[in-house]
Amino acid sequence: MIKIVHIINSLDQGGAEMMLYKFIKNSEGKKIKNVVFCLKKNGLMSHDFKKLKIKVVHIKINNLLNLLKSINNTFKLISELQPPIVMSWLHVSDLIGTLIKIRFPNIKLIWNLRCSAPEIRILGLRNWLLVKFLSFFSKVPDCIIANSRHGLESHMKIGYKPLRKKVIHNGFEIQNVINLNDNRNFRRFHNIKNEFLIGYIGKKSKIKGIDLFIRSAKIINQKIKNIKFVFVGKDLSLENKCLLNSLRKGNLLASSILLGEVKHAKKIINNFDLLALTSRSEGFPNVLGEAMNSSVPCVATNVGDCKQIIGCTGIIVNTLEPKDIVEGWKKIYFMSPKKRKDLGKKGRDRIVKNFSMNMVVNDYINLIYEIINEKK
Repeated sequence: MIKIVHIINSLDQGGAEMMLYKFIKNSEGKKIKNVVFCLKKNGLMSHDFKKLKIKVVHIKINNLLNLLKSINNTFKLISELQPPIVMSWLHVSDLIGTLIKIRFPNIKLIWNLRCSAPEIRILGLRNWLLVKFLSFFSKVPDCIIANSRHGLESHMKIGYKPLRKKVIHNGFEIQNVINLNDNRNFRRFHNIKNEFLIGYIGKKSKIKGIDLFIRSAKIINQKIKNIKFVFVGKDLSLENKCLLNSLRKGNLLASSILLGEVKHAKKIINNFDLLALTSRSEGFPNVLGEAMNSSVPCVATNVGDCKQIIGCTGIIVNTLEPKDIVEGWKKIYFMSPKKRKDLGKKGRDRIVKNFSMNMVVNDYINLIYEIINEKK
């Protein structure tokens, strides 16, 4: 049994957090003993991690003032636990993992790259500087795992020089049953009759392209009136006055459903007729895989590994122009219900064949054992 300490920024609901949760759920006790170090206080997924009955330690690196104290406490915990492997998730956690590796050189360190490394104008100066800073230490980890080929390549362009690298895509738990009662309840609660539902799941950020989604929604709403737009994600709620103003200006308020951050997004996705991904940058977007796993057709911008994920089971938009995004949406909208259903089934089959959670966990475990057994 190999003990792994995972370091992650938070336990909020995000792609990295969800992947870590699924990895632990499907690996705990199967040659692996998992411990989680979280850099922040409790998040939306904290309860889910507690249900796994694993050790979760909140380091609480809130600001520079308590940074040294928190790092010292982290070193003490590592000394007590003596894990052979430390695995970090996201860039800030990679930095903490690097400090642990420098302090405890016999520990094997694995960085997990969960996104691409785009230009400053998309990532922001502070985050770009962190990525660039980490590139100077990219030979410290024993292996760098990326969840997308594009993510790995873009990090290497910015200066990453890993001793060992591997792409392991995100995985999805294959479930055969969709609760139709959940769907009926959702539609009844939101007064949805025969409207076509286009869903957006993500943050209210430029990198996730919510502005592109809203501009695209405005265009299609002028021509087709029986469409409703469902917004799911942190701050995408009625309390967000800025978002409400944007929707009001686009005459979209009456046709929009704002759900905010929800715990079980899969139950919402099942109701979509189309999942729209309008990101400017991605690695391997979890939401795309979850939608395909639920047999929901997808239209995505050509970023990250989206094209490789969707294949011929959805539509890839090769520009970031709202008018082109709308054309992709219209192709799905004007399909017959049977053709749309068949397309969704093809997406589901593609996930089952190529991106099942069992396959991904086995890839991780095999790599971990290879690294552990390497001669020093």
